[in-house]
Amino acid sequence: MKKKVKRVKSHPKLTPARQAKLRRAAIEEQGHRFEPEVQAHDLRMKQKAITNRLLKQLATQLDKVKCEQKFSLADLSDRSGIDRPSLSRLLNGKAENPTVETLSRVAEALGKRISIELLEQK
Repeated sequence: MKKKVKRVKSHPKLTPARQAKLRRAAIEEQGHRFEPEVQAHDLRMKQKAITNRLLKQLATQLDKVKCEQKFSLADLSDRSGIDRPSLSRLLNGKAENPTVETLSRVAEALGKRISIELLEQK
């Protein structure tokens, strides 16, 4: 025959006021825990958008130089080693994520170089 074991509660029953206080503390803690992660994600997205905008502006400037020097797309493709469709997308600003390396290859083919500098804010 099995003995019946009496169950012992390890803590007293929480009052409604204490339950509410613990809930508020848990919600507040959860907010603090995830806030830096959200801010970091937003910052990364903002930085990525700025970088993409600057790279596309640079691609537009390279296209302008190409036109000024009267290079055809085929000539520039041969000199840079980038295939014509990719080069066309790049120079028209339709490339998804142009890299600095790719833009440097195009600039070098045009007899230019890319320079990044730090300027005072206006």
